[in-house]
Amino acid sequence: MKSVLKKYEVLNDKEENLRYSWNAFAVHLDKPRALWFAYNGQKFLDGQVFESGDEKELLDKMYRKGMGYHIVAMSYLWNEWFEEAFALEQYFLSDTAFWIPFKENIGFYLEMLIAKEQTLHLNKLFDDLDFKYAFLPWYEVFISLLSDPEYRITKIDLFVPIVNRVNMVKRTYR
Repeated sequence: MKSVLKKYEVLNDKEENLRYSWNAFAVHLDKPRALWFAYNGQKFLDGQVFESGDEKELLDKMYRKGMGYHIVAMSYLWNEWFEEAFALEQYFLSDTAFWIPFKENIGFYLEMLIAKEQTLHLNKLFDDLDFKYAFLPWYEVFISLLSDPEYRITKIDLFVPIVNRVNMVKRTYR
């Protein structure tokens, strides 16, 4: 059931909302607080505009912004704000250049989607063959757990730890 946004303290440093949201998410004890700070963190991220300049500095800023949106999306998924989370994927999933540095984070995002049984959305993501190939172990977990239990696993050494994490996420992030 989709959580209702409850109001908590307002932080002077707007970027701190992201840290507070992640901390609440990481200890998985305060779902409403994680949502509040994620919601406000998204406002901060939405307001960021990057001036052109040094390419490395610009990429670093884009990477940080993508990480921020990932934090927001994870808190949204936990609170079953699915459409809101899906809308943020453009910042950390759509650019293939971020797949390698974001691989662990994207994997955790996919594990949360699997745990929350977001089958239609996972099918949509994995319809992209490049994405499917880059995240094949997560695809195999998704298919095996939610679609075809007889699916033949190709990377069992990666499959088992992901299944274990998905099961942990199911128990922890209800």
